Amino acid sequence: MGSEDSSIGRVLGGRYRIVRRLGEGGMGSVYEAEHLQLGRRVAIKLLHEHHASSIDLRTRFEREARMLSQLRHPNVVTITDFGVEDGKPFLVMDLLAGRDLASILKDGRVPAERAFGIVRQILRGVAHAHARGLVHRDLKPHNVIVEVLEDGSDHVTVLDFGLARDLGGDATLTRSGIVVGTPAYMAPEQAGGGSADARADVYALGNVLFEMLAGRRPFPFSEPHELVRAHLLTPAPSLRDTCHDLDVPAELEALVERALSKEPRDRYPDAAAMLAAIDLTPVPQPRTSADPKRTMPARKMRTSESDATSASGRPRDEALGHAATERPPPMPATAKAASRWRERTIAILTLVVIGLGVAVWQALGTNEAEPAEVAGAPRATASSMAASSMAASSRAASSMAASSRAASTAPVEVDEPTETVTEDAPLAEANGTASDEGGLWSPVPEELVPMYERLASGSGLQRHQERRLAVLIRRSPEDPRPAILLAHEYVRARSFTAALEPLEEAVKRDRRAVGNDAWAVADLVTLVASSATNRKAAPIARRAKSARMRAEVRARITEANDDDAARLRVFLRSLR
Repeated sequence: MGSEDSSIGRVLGGRYRIVRRLGEGGMGSVYEAEHLQLGRRVAIKLLHEHHASSIDLRTRFEREARMLSQLRHPNVVTITDFGVEDGKPFLVMDLLAGRDLASILKDGRVPAERAFGIVRQILRGVAHAHARGLVHRDLKPHNVIVEVLEDGSDHVTVLDFGLARDLGGDATLTRSGIVVGTPAYMAPEQAGGGSADARADVYALGNVLFEMLAGRRPFPFSEPHELVRAHLLTPAPSLRDTCHDLDVPAELEALVERALSKEPRDRYPDAAAMLAAIDLTPVPQPRTSADPKRTMPARKMRTSESDATSASGRPRDEALGHAATERPPPMPATAKAASRWRERTIAILTLVVIGLGVAVWQALGTNEAEPAEVAGAPRATASSMAASSMAASSRAASSMAASSRAASTAPVEVDEPTETVTEDAPLAEANGTASDEGGLWSPVPEELVPMYERLASGSGLQRHQERRLAVLIRRSPEDPRPAILLAHEYVRARSFTAALEPLEEAVKRDRRAVGNDAWAVADLVTLVASSATNRKAAPIARRAKSARMRAEVRARITEANDDDAARLRVFLRSLR
């Protein structure tokens, strides 16, 4: 029996007799106690024995009592008393009936209507704290008590403000660089050891809402380092792609996506704003004709990076070492076959059209015309593009015939054209210096063509395309284009921290090519301008410096706000 159990039976402050232990937190244990004069049962939080001698922790514990005494709301636990017994401070609260949300989630997914009701009440309580300058910083299902009332409705209470912080108070009580919170629900800025404001609570509540609706967390890892890494780097999965048996409205998809944004500035500013948004959001309804193959329970997540293979023995695919996220169950074979047929057909027809255009251009002898190229792709010379296009045209008939045979298997790897690229073919216009010369490029692989086209049209990549890029990054160690495309997708989705790693990988492969690629340069400048990624992005961008990058920085300075412009000016000076 631990030393904390010796507290049972003790009388605190001459009026509270401890009856039994209810639970344990990071700073102290919670007990059920009886008020000797009133006969009323209360909950008492008692600071851990080994923390009682710490002046810093005692000060924080006492600060919690003062802060919570300011809160009077039906959805926030009420503090009724505070005292010190034998040098150990204790906090007296209402004793709550009901179950914590974590235990409810163990029973399975929460029905959408009930989930909306629970999260609304959580938001009301947290909004009350935010309005008084308090941020919780440890919102999670364990800290939410749900009591089912006589009429069958839920009453929700938020508790355990042990890590709460006064936004205008003494910052010395939370030393810089110390990570506080629970990894499974921790905002990226908290995971990185930075400061946390009301938007960190919004991020945590986005995770809680996702878990109630989907029956699993966005990042279902068990190891803390994997969870922290995922919150820092990995974009949250789509709620619509995860809940296949729910008709997730666009408003709800957008709400969850905004709450789970990596950048604090992209989230709701506080709980009140998120509450206003959810009040305007339709409740998702069950699908009337859900495909049973798409409503199977999610596969168990691998929780260790040491797992090198899947259960079937196939190597697992991870994007550039990012922490993997759980994906929806695989599509039925017929759907995958149709998808591959459409993608392959579009790619072949695109290259055939390009080849015919180049052939006509050569026949007419219009030497001034620019060769056709994929929007957003690195430029190639007329000779290399023509050779690629003609080779693609000659392969079109046999490829289309083979497509029907390949429809039920994995996509066939496209052989690189045997034609060589002329040695003086620049990727982009060089400015005459060795550091700005473009790298030499082979023709754009057919598999990348639809990805360039989707991104150039403003559409995001599909999930299977992101996974395919991860495979191509490993299989094409000399080609930076798959990494550039993946980074561009992350920047498009405003997942700036996730874009850093693929861009760094692209620079390692061909820094001059990256410095002359329009998308890569624009993305690097965006990351340099952002306060969240400036420190890590600037060294990567400097390695890829070029005339194009200097021009992009100068143009961006004229459009940026004062803070972003100041960061860009510092970076521009470092390029000289």
